[in-house]
Amino acid sequence: MDFEHSDQFTQRVEQIIRNFLHIPEEGNPNWKEINQKLDQFQSQLVDIQFFEAIREQLQCDLGGTQIQSLSMNSSLNQQNHPLKTDEVKVNERINQIGLNVYEIEKNLEIKIDLLNNKVENIRINRDELQEQIKSFDARMESQWQGLANVSDQIWQFKKQLEPLLIGVQQQKKKFSLFT
Repeated sequence: MDFEHSDQFTQRVEQIIRNFLHIPEEGNPNWKEINQKLDQFQSQLVDIQFFEAIREQLQCDLGGTQIQSLSMNSSLNQQNHPLKTDEVKVNERINQIGLNVYEIEKNLEIKIDLLNNKVENIRINRDELQEQIKSFDARMESQWQGLANVSDQIWQFKKQLEPLLIGVQQQKKKFSLFT
């Protein structure tokens, strides 16, 4: 049995996921602060994505020069809110979790594809085996039919020889020494 299909593999994957998803307990005093910072980062991310979408649209519409000043303004705004080291660590951890989840999903997709290929090979092998069995059955049927034909011919030959055998036996009786 493969390690990938064992309970040990499942337990190991669960342990890896739990280790990556280690988040402080709700009783932890920093919990509320971390959640607030996370919410703040998410809203900033949405704002940045919104402004990036607007900038891309303007680049398409205007073609360049004015947009550079907008991107400089947005980078200055980002510099006005420097991140604290804990916030950076939380962001890095979230990014790492996202990358790890992506890698796990990619590996699972590959394994699912491999399993699908194995299932398809099994189906093909089963179909080939069924064809071989049908061919074997047809040959056996043909051999049984040939044997039945030979048996019928022997029976007919015996029927044809019976009168001759009866005649030979009667002649033996006539010329027998004991009669």
